[in-house]
Amino acid sequence: MKKYAVMLLIIIYLSFIALGLPDALLGSSWNLVRKDLNVSLGTLGIMTVVVYIMSILSTFNAPRLLRLLQTKKITAISVLFTGVALLSISQIQSFYTMLFFALPLGVGAGAIDVSLNHYLAKHYKASHMNYLHAFYGIGVTLGPSIMAYTLLGNSWRLGYMIVGSILLMIALIIFLSFPIWLKEEEHSRKSDHEHIPIKSMLKSKGSITSIMIFLFYVHIESLLGVWIASYIFIEKYVSYATAALFTTAFYLSLT
Repeated sequence: MKKYAVMLLIIIYLSFIALGLPDALLGSSWNLVRKDLNVSLGTLGIMTVVVYIMSILSTFNAPRLLRLLQTKKITAISVLFTGVALLSISQIQSFYTMLFFALPLGVGAGAIDVSLNHYLAKHYKASHMNYLHAFYGIGVTLGPSIMAYTLLGNSWRLGYMIVGSILLMIALIIFLSFPIWLKEEEHSRKSDHEHIPIKSMLKSKGSITSIMIFLFYVHIESLLGVWIASYIFIEKYVSYATAALFTTAFYLSLT
């Protein structure tokens, strides 16, 4: 593999760490956030649904975005928006303001996920896809770890500030790497992907089973990732930081 292709692969992996970093912040910090904003435990469900809806909408529109913009631009802008949203959340004083900034969090996550998966599948070997999602695991494990550290000082806002700042630095790295993306696009192997109708894919052997297994897995991962810290905090009477570490341990076990 050529030098610039390796460098670009590292940047793509770094981008997937950026994708994972914010995902577990909300669940791991909610015990203190809800106290600070004076909202109920169940309000976390509203925040989560908003993020998921925006992520789904972004995912469905990703092919259209890819036709309008290049993968590198979508990735850089998405990481930038996510970083700004996290820094903004660190300064909010009401739940409704937090809900507003949840919108770009979902949009950014959906756009990065589809764009980079597509790019990696097109330009690199299939084995790199496994490593790509492993780096997401690193990011989603580091996020609540950082939050747990800041919760030792009873500050959830600092956790958002730190992760938001990291994302801005990653966005800058992606912007600076644009020339490498151009070289990779020029030298990467050409491959025309045949358009396969959804009905045809669903008729293929094992497709329905795979979809059902995937939905079940995502449901369990989401359920535990969002709520495990709140459950441990309420049922076991542990500290904010200790509860957040259970979120870290959960994602570490998956990574």
